[in-house]
Amino acid sequence: MDISNVIIGAVAMALCALPFIMMSRSKNKREKYFLESLSKAADKCGCKIEQYEVFSNFAIGIDTAKKVVFYCRKAKDSTKVKTIKCAEIKSCKINKISKDYDGRNIIDKLELNLTPIHNNHQAIILVFYKSKVNAQLYGELQAIEKWSQLINNQLT
Repeated sequence: MDISNVIIGAVAMALCALPFIMMSRSKNKREKYFLESLSKAADKCGCKIEQYEVFSNFAIGIDTAKKVVFYCRKAKDSTKVKTIKCAEIKSCKINKISKDYDGRNIIDKLELNLTPIHNNHQAIILVFYKSKVNAQLYGELQAIEKWSQLINNQLT
């Protein structure tokens, strides 16, 4: 084997690995950004994020000791953070909105609907998936079930 074949092989391997390295760095950067946003919101309330999950355009976290949920969603130019005290919530339900396409039932939207104790307050909606924003589901269905269970456990 001569040196030119080794160099060509090394360059080819580097070019093949580059997209995976870039995706990994992007994912790590996004996770760090969302975790910082959740942590800042938690610090304002004197809370600590004990458990969290990060997705492509949102993150959710919880302080189980103080029973506070933090939700952060990134839109085009802005980031919205919601702080929800479980003591002010009556119930947590999953909204699974589907549409019928060519005889198949396709999930269009996944939301957590948090109903407040006081009737004069508006329900809090935490969006986990929108078909217009995300091309397909990447674990959001399992995550929404997990977080619904976790939040409902905090309500009792």
